Amino acid sequence: MPILFIKQSTITLKSYEEFCKHQNHEEIFKHRKYVFIFPGNETHHGGAHNLYSVKGGAGLAALARVLGHAGWPVLSLPTTTMENWATNRGQQKTVTQALCDLWRAAGAGYTLVLPVRSHQNGDYFHQPLANSQDEPNFWGGVQLAANKPLANYYTEQLNLLTQFLNECEENPSLKVHRLQEIEKQYPHLVQSYWDGQGKHPEDPWFAKPGQHKMADRGSRQANQSPFVKKEEQAQQRLSSQAATAGKSNAWLYLTLGCGVLATASATALITGFLASLAVISIAMSPVALMITAAATLAGSLAGAGFFAYKHYQAQNNVAEASLRFDN
Repeated sequence: MPILFIKQSTITLKSYEEFCKHQNHEEIFKHRKYVFIFPGNETHHGGAHNLYSVKGGAGLAALARVLGHAGWPVLSLPTTTMENWATNRGQQKTVTQALCDLWRAAGAGYTLVLPVRSHQNGDYFHQPLANSQDEPNFWGGVQLAANKPLANYYTEQLNLLTQFLNECEENPSLKVHRLQEIEKQYPHLVQSYWDGQGKHPEDPWFAKPGQHKMADRGSRQANQSPFVKKEEQAQQRLSSQAATAGKSNAWLYLTLGCGVLATASATALITGFLASLAVISIAMSPVALMITAAATLAGSLAGAGFFAYKHYQAQNNVAEASLRFDN
């Protein structure tokens, strides 16, 4: 469908939905495939933003936030922070990305809705949009200062997209031919159109708020090569083995510690026994030393046995972890 012009002094969620509904395209309205285009800024592009991500600000950007929360797709043509667009490559890149998003949405079967106003003078736009007496409702509100170079560029680009969509509407067989002609000057726009047409409905670019990260993660997993998956499995195996081996080493150290304590206790027990026979002399009571040493020896041997068993179990777990990932 061609770009729709919505010309209202005040657009609300209700009036926007009524406008879309009155286009008499039930399937497009049912699936909310009308995209509201608003004057935005560079923060509305890149990063986690997609067709349905909530974007906001003041003026029409505030309406875009309301529409986004209501589940309507919105896209920005940046006007704010684009004051040096004519010479700044970073700003030019943002504008190009924004225009590519419009073509991508059109390729995916979405209908673009552009807020317009009457073109009464040349304060912001040199001329109205093609075949109309209207201009985009950009600048003059939140963004008061004019930006004629960017405004005229947007007029040119919107005219190009509108003409293409109108021609496809009237004669679909011309689409490929027209795209080939446009590609000679704007290959990035045509590439974006085909990209939109080829996207799966579950692509992250169409994800609703809250679904974007999940869809993106699922898409990455689905597109992983076998080599990448094997690499991840190897990393998981190493991590699992390292964790299990760490536990095994801890039990081993405790076992050795109990062994050292048992040896010392046995030595003390012998010392106490020899002192009781008057073979040697010690400062404390031989009987008390033997009782203490015997109790410590018994506890040390019991601890050594328990920790040795846990070490044995941990060693088996290391082997099982390796076998599990190898299979």
